[in-house]
Amino acid sequence: MIGIAILGIIVNGVAVVKSRGGKALNEQVISWHLLEDVFGWIAVFVVGMVMYFKEWYVLDPLISMVITLFILYNILKKLRDTVLVFLQAVPKEIDLEKIINNFLAIDQVVDTHHTHIWSLDSEYHVLTTHLVVDKSTTLEEYLNIKSKVRDSCKQFNIEHLTIQIDYEDESCI
Repeated sequence: MIGIAILGIIVNGVAVVKSRGGKALNEQVISWHLLEDVFGWIAVFVVGMVMYFKEWYVLDPLISMVITLFILYNILKKLRDTVLVFLQAVPKEIDLEKIINNFLAIDQVVDTHHTHIWSLDSEYHVLTTHLVVDKSTTLEEYLNIKSKVRDSCKQFNIEHLTIQIDYEDESCI
């Protein structure tokens, strides 16, 4: 038991060091899982050492319950973030109102609607929007508007955006 615990600590410890520092939710969850494995193996090692000298058999189920509660606590912390990704919620670090105001500050943009931002993995963000422009907007101005929208989205770490341009008095489909 002690030998296998030492092997588990080494193998999972190396994996934790290599997977540390990930920003995506998937990377964070994997890193936490490996770290929990290290804690579990440390607990097995400590219990094995104690039981080698003392016959305290209650330690085994007791430490199992502590490890289970620790893992459950961390699962519940990450569950909220995971559910928000699945529900395509606006990422917590993005201010949707600020983005809309940036769009409205662009010349020729009269209004915006159907603006949605969500995350595919807590790091790769996607935006779709409809921009209503003045009826007199030319093709050159249209392309300039799209360029300014792309530039304003860079500060929010938005990797992919889809822009639909609607002219004033045009029916939005």
